[in-house]
Amino acid sequence: MLNVFKGRIGRWLLMGLLLAGCDGICCCAGGVDPDEHVEDDEVVGTWNGPHGGTLTLAADGSFRRVGVVECGATSEEPGESTVNDAGTWRLYEPYAMKYGRGLELTEGARRIDTLNARPSGDMAKTIQRGDAYVTCWYTRR
Repeated sequence: MLNVFKGRIGRWLLMGLLLAGCDGICCCAGGVDPDEHVEDDEVVGTWNGPHGGTLTLAADGSFRRVGVVECGATSEEPGESTVNDAGTWRLYEPYAMKYGRGLELTEGARRIDTLNARPSGDMAKTIQRGDAYVTCWYTRR
């Protein structure tokens, strides 16, 4: 067991987590609701970028972003640059996301971006801007 749980405070913390139903599997986030799960075929297609451009996810696992303008200081403001790249994509189960799945974009062996693919039919990217977080929305074309 981790050293943090060897002391009196750590044992109380562990007991509280276990009593709350957090056994390490769900990570206290409640796990992903089966009705909120997203499959590969639900994200394949072309998506409009938050402020222009397109993200195309192909069934073969490849992607292409052309002229995508993400958010600036707020969700409503466009960023200053455009993104043009290509590579592969995959859905994964994120650590503490209750709804949807993570969408990872890679170029070679390097992860270049992550989004949240949601069962509501949209995708979101959260960007930290100083002390605040901005959510940029991708919508189905």
